[in-house]
Amino acid sequence: MVKIFLSLFLVLSVVAKGQDTTYYNSDMDRVSSKDDACYIEVLLRSKEDTNVVYYQEFNATGQKLQDCHYSNYSKHELDGLAIEWY
Repeated sequence: MVKIFLSLFLVLSVVAKGQDTTYYNSDMDRVSSKDDACYIEVLLRSKEDTNVVYYQEFNATGQKLQDCHYSNYSKHELDGLAIEWY
């Protein structure tokens, strides 16, 4: 039973490190709570290279605003086109 629990905990820890979620208010200042957010930024990082990123931006209602892939996120090098919704 303990082995199953530890295995599950390790798997969840690895999965959680692959996604970064940041919340912003209407002035694009970071906020700590989803309840205070007007915009939500989600970064899904590659396990092999954490600079390879799938980026998504949403408004507070969950409507997607932007979708793009970065081949090198630290240098903001896009891999293809960015798609934006209005």
